[in-house]
Amino acid sequence: MIGPQDIAVEHIREGTDQGMFRIPVQAFDYYKMKTGDLESGSAERLAIWMREPEHDGHSLFVWQVFFVMLGAQEGCGRLAHNLRAEIDSSPIEFYRGGRSLPFEPGRHGLAASKILDARGIESLKTVELAL
Repeated sequence: MIGPQDIAVEHIREGTDQGMFRIPVQAFDYYKMKTGDLESGSAERLAIWMREPEHDGHSLFVWQVFFVMLGAQEGCGRLAHNLRAEIDSSPIEFYRGGRSLPFEPGRHGLAASKILDARGIESLKTVELAL
């Protein structure tokens, strides 16, 4: 079981992405069923997470998907091996880790973050994008 996400909203105030936002997933609570303990997990323990910049408070329409556990034995590395092909994974590097790409706020002023751990357990959090 995953508890609520600990995410932040970063308002970018300078550079080419000025006025845009970025959401990093910092941690989440992880319930260990065997022991009954609650521990904090970092973004590295997520299999995948998704971000939506125009959340309406009801439906989730995913704009960016991030593959945190993407290594040589998973994701593109495994696909390339199975296809016996060469895959340029450099564009995919933008979609790794626990920090979203910059995005503009939507008309509702809300963004949503959905995380899934390696077991497929998920958590959704909605945040307000204050200017």
